[in-house]
Amino acid sequence: VMSDPYGRVRGSKNFYDEGPKVLVAYVPVKGVKTLYPIIGDTVVYLSGVALIALVIMGYWKKFTS
Repeated sequence: VMSDPYGRVRGSKNFYDEGPKVLVAYVPVKGVKTLYPIIGDTVVYLSGVALIALVIMGYWKKFTS
């Protein structure tokens, strides 16, 4: 299966069909702009910091009460 940057199928070929196993499709070579180049892995790092903070808060509460 070949698809464009938006997920639309541009061409497909079933391997088990009879005949040649060649797939030819016109697929754009330019990509699309997404949010990832701007924010990168910020969400991942913030989630890790939040998890560590919650674990520390849990231990802190356990030892102070």
